[in-house]
Amino acid sequence: MSYVLLLIVVALAAIAVVEAARFWLELSRPRPAQQQQQPFSPSPRSARSG
Repeated sequence: MSYVLLLIVVALAAIAVVEAARFWLELSRPRPAQQQQQPFSPSPRSARSG
């Protein structure tokens, strides 16, 4: 078994783990991107710029 084949197997396993983790986080937290789009306090600079 060559190192290249072993590296490919490890890379595929890592990708599978990352994809599974992201999928699990999406199930536990519905749309975490909305919290980033809505700032808690609007900056006064953006309001004055016009």
